Amino acid sequence: MIVADLAAIKARLAGIPGIDGLSMQILAGRHNYTLAGKIIGVDPAAPQAEIETAIRAALGSPAVAQMPAGTPAGSTTLLPTVSLQLTGSQDMSITGAGGAGLSLRALIEKRKAKIQADLEGHMKAIEAEFDAQDQVVAGVGALPAKIKSETDNLAANIGQFVNDILGEGK
Repeated sequence: MIVADLAAIKARLAGIPGIDGLSMQILAGRHNYTLAGKIIGVDPAAPQAEIETAIRAALGSPAVAQMPAGTPAGSTTLLPTVSLQLTGSQDMSITGAGGAGLSLRALIEKRKAKIQADLEGHMKAIEAEFDAQDQVVAGVGALPAKIKSETDNLAANIGQFVNDILGEGK
């Protein structure tokens, strides 16, 4: 959503106290509006009417409903916001981005290791098939010697046959 749309939403919700403090940012692909300590997330394709309804509904929750009934909108003040402070030297991330980054990095490393193991397994299977091909080729390489042996045997048999017929073998 563009800034002009945010201005249009503020103009339509002008009766809501503190509406000038309405802000919008995009987090995780959603439009998140912030007003009076409330965060209202809507789909980026939501029409302005739906956004306005979501903001009104969020502001109608108990924190805003504690305003005295019948108080005119223009004279109403927002409830005070509370700020929490951490003690000690703890680092805190509102979004958890640091932890998410480490988790994502661990997932990526785990996936890389699985892919590497799978590839190594496939390579071993391929090498085994290459070894089988080598054995087949080695068997073909033995054929000339076998054929020569058969040729020599055939020549000897034919020579013996001819000798037997011609009577030279007696």
